[in-house]
Amino acid sequence: MASLRHPCVLQYMGICTAPPAIITEYCSKGSLHDVLRVARASPNNRAQLGWLRRLNMALDGAKGMLYLHKRGMVHALLKSTNLLVAESWRVKVADVEPSSLNPRWLAPEVLNGEAATPASDLFSWGVVMWELLTLELPWQGVSPWSIVGKLMDGERPEVPPREQLPGPDTDIFAGLDNYVALMRRCWAQRPEDRPSFEEAIHELRRITEAHWRLPEVQARMLEAQASKEDQQPEEQQLSAEPPPKGDGESEAAASEEGGDSSLLQSIGSSFTLRLPSVAVAPTLCCFSNEITPAPGRAQGGGDSLPADLRRWIMRFEDLEMQLVIGEGSYGKVYKAKLHETLVAVKVLLDYDMALQAAHRNALHTITDPIAASLQQECGLMARLRHPNIVQFMGVSTCPPAMVTEFCSRGSLYDVLKAARVSSPRQPPLTWPRRLSMALDAAKGMLYLHMRGVLHRDLKSANLLVEATWRVKVADFNLSKILGTDSSGPEVPLKRRHGCCWPSSAGKQKEAASISSAGSGCATPSPIVSGTLSNLNPRWLAPEVMSGQAATSASDVFSWGVVMWELLTLKVPWEGIPRWPLLNMRMDGLRLEVPPREQLPGPDTTSFGGLDDYITLMQRCLAEHPEQRPGFEEVIHELRSLLEAHARMAAR
Repeated sequence: MASLRHPCVLQYMGICTAPPAIITEYCSKGSLHDVLRVARASPNNRAQLGWLRRLNMALDGAKGMLYLHKRGMVHALLKSTNLLVAESWRVKVADVEPSSLNPRWLAPEVLNGEAATPASDLFSWGVVMWELLTLELPWQGVSPWSIVGKLMDGERPEVPPREQLPGPDTDIFAGLDNYVALMRRCWAQRPEDRPSFEEAIHELRRITEAHWRLPEVQARMLEAQASKEDQQPEEQQLSAEPPPKGDGESEAAASEEGGDSSLLQSIGSSFTLRLPSVAVAPTLCCFSNEITPAPGRAQGGGDSLPADLRRWIMRFEDLEMQLVIGEGSYGKVYKAKLHETLVAVKVLLDYDMALQAAHRNALHTITDPIAASLQQECGLMARLRHPNIVQFMGVSTCPPAMVTEFCSRGSLYDVLKAARVSSPRQPPLTWPRRLSMALDAAKGMLYLHMRGVLHRDLKSANLLVEATWRVKVADFNLSKILGTDSSGPEVPLKRRHGCCWPSSAGKQKEAASISSAGSGCATPSPIVSGTLSNLNPRWLAPEVMSGQAATSASDVFSWGVVMWELLTLKVPWEGIPRWPLLNMRMDGLRLEVPPREQLPGPDTTSFGGLDDYITLMQRCLAEHPEQRPGFEEVIHELRSLLEAHARMAAR
């Protein structure tokens, strides 16, 4: 699991050795099996599983499986209990290491003693599609040995007629026959007759798009969105109360692997965690600093990367660029598709030059400090795993590019900008939603600080928002690990022949110049030195502007400015240019809080927690660092506000 990064694969977060435990992200709806069982229980529950939702869940599961197959992995025990469902209804593939076999989902060739293959995963997927179709357990009431006999004889679970199938919109689902046809292809008796997951995704997407275009479906979706707009954020934050300490999102699952140190050495020290709630004090292992690259992954100049990045190397040609979603001084950010999954790609070259570099392994004029900065950012992100941190998915060496998950709503800055313009198609930013987004970001920042990482550039533009409104901390090009020497990297950087990526060889003088540009510690004022000149004084703590080193407290100050943005939906000190603003801030300029009647939002006048929110924000914006709260305290305060608001709404 430590080598897997995909939005539709359960995110691994760490390991504990005593007691043996694996820590992963928490999916509050349980397994797909649980979701279908709950849906069977009552008409109200079944109403939540319309065909648009079922098709999207199927697409998620298929995307996760395609990712595994592209990584050269076979699941071997794909079934509804091994597909977990997040609060947002996103499905994630889990339990990649099978411990017990169940014939209900097994392909005939596997039952016959042959090794599992991608085609046998497709057979299992066909059975999962049947579960989504019927909401039933396959072969219910049939003994395992009888199931084996039926499968070997070519029998499959019975497909009921349309009028007997459950679902609020099955009667108007025009794609039902195509769905059933795809399902039957997946569980074909001969492996060579089954489609690939790529084909399955294309067909599921075609069926989904056709279903969505139906006027009846669009009307139902808009009605459901309007009725649940305010409830969803509270459900996301309150459905599973996290523990009072830690990142607030992870759950520990006991591992049956034991404490084998040879297994643990391949995982890496950056994922060793402590479980504060267990009775036995955990013993932390010593891990190898080197992480063995996945077979066949290091290619195209991979020897120029640190060992813990080589496993993430991907081919630039595998990315299907769609459009530019961001642009900076040294490159662009693209929305792209990687093996049927939308991703964001940060490229240090324009697209034409990037293609030349990918196809010809050609050199281009990227200065070492810029490439080194991207390499450093990739190295840091590869060690971070949290639901509220944007997920790193891979790196290209020629051209230098970083691939992360795609957040469809853009940045929090974009969301707030859109909210300022009243539109019937734009969902209102109610206070439950704003508090939920604030909680998400604060959890991500607490995780960073618990890992000893300072963000140093926290602002609304660096907080990304998913379609489900979950907020994720992003953009770590200026981040710093506490305790590291900022005078220079361990090894200098120099461009290697035939690759656009810097390698671990070069001149010490060159390395020192890179470090001073990126750390902000070589000159009296970080505001005017090297890369940190990109910092915006709108979000900077006073002590950082005066030349002091960034600390966790300076991140909290920046967070206070973000809270002000969430409060007002405005850009701080809008209209004042950067350099005059810097002087004004250093002279004591502070953010003003408008009176309640001037604050935006459909429920601001009735929001009982407004004064407490403003008090917390002002504590974060305290002039002296020691007077600011930590992110753990911020999370507790925000959660209390959200709970109090939910209680008031329930009256």
